[in-house]
Amino acid sequence: MTHRGSLPRDAQGVEYQIPGFAELTPPCVHACGAHEPVREWVLALRRDDEEAIHRAWTAIVAANPLPATMGRICYADCERNCNRDALDGAVSIRELEGRVGDYALARGWALPPVPWPAGARRSARVTVVGSGPCGLSAASRLARAGHQVVLWEAYGELGGLLRRSISEERLPRVVLDGEIARIVALGVDVRSGQSVRHLEDVLPPADGVIWATGASMCMALVVGRTLWRQPVHTKTRPRRTASLSIGRGLRAAEALDAYLAGAMAPSAGLPPVSDVQHMNTGYFEGHGPVLPSGQAAGGSAGRRSGDPTTVLAGVCTEAGRCMSCGSCMGCDLCHDVCPFYAINLLDGGGYEVVAQDCESCGICVDECPTGTLRMPSPDVAVAPWVVPRELA
Repeated sequence: MTHRGSLPRDAQGVEYQIPGFAELTPPCVHACGAHEPVREWVLALRRDDEEAIHRAWTAIVAANPLPATMGRICYADCERNCNRDALDGAVSIRELEGRVGDYALARGWALPPVPWPAGARRSARVTVVGSGPCGLSAASRLARAGHQVVLWEAYGELGGLLRRSISEERLPRVVLDGEIARIVALGVDVRSGQSVRHLEDVLPPADGVIWATGASMCMALVVGRTLWRQPVHTKTRPRRTASLSIGRGLRAAEALDAYLAGAMAPSAGLPPVSDVQHMNTGYFEGHGPVLPSGQAAGGSAGRRSGDPTTVLAGVCTEAGRCMSCGSCMGCDLCHDVCPFYAINLLDGGGYEVVAQDCESCGICVDECPTGTLRMPSPDVAVAPWVVPRELA
């Protein structure tokens, strides 16, 4: 391994490049249609206890209210883009998600409310048209924020294409029904077997509408205004997947929720993607997958045991394979390898680069397993200190 040479402290007024800590988007998150916080919830599963499992599940359902369902049917684009794939096999993310989802169903966990600023309006009347993955995602997000949600579905049962186009073997109806029931239990008023053909039929009396009538249609609307609609692709046509529909439903619901509260809609942008070239993967070698890959055809996910005492077998070990791409994992290596003692350990956990002691040699950057330590660049913003996510 080669290192950058030290720069003299007073060499003709040359300004030092001081390394810092970046918070980057892992490729699994970038590839996920719902932009689930995969790194966050997978790393939580490294601890083998129910509190950690619940924390992981809470992080998942913040973006995807159907983890047991998606843990069976998702195309697992996250795994196809996993930085570990070229090393010794991708982390089995889909299988982990499905097992956490099954455990939550077995335990009867209820979807948590969405935190909201004090004084914000939280009881608007909202209509969601369509109960496929997009509509269910939107209804879940809005109901969790405290809105009165009416969910319209033309067919007799909720689920859209999840119910009508996927076999019982691949997606047992007890799983789908259990996750839909959890959304309805938030207080959603279901109007099944009834079609809505015109926006004027529901707006008003509703304060806002999510129009989610299929994979090619998702919009958030209020009287006289479209708040959010799915992107229009003029050159490429992305694959229509359930995860993409879930993500669209969430973003439409967030836009409507923010409008009703008089706030700005959250940004849909993500930080730059972490690439394996900036990681020191040698620290992760020698631990192949222990759970089935979501990239394999078929698989046993549809027949996965719902027994909470067995469904989590291997989860902790598989989660431990996550390389925490682009985010500090608290390994202390930067502190240990710095020959100038320029990286301090912070009280309570975390690290700080002391600029006046740093010689810009880049050893810490080269040694960082996760690629979160970077030299400043126009593309990546860095901070002089970081607290590992699990300690924050």
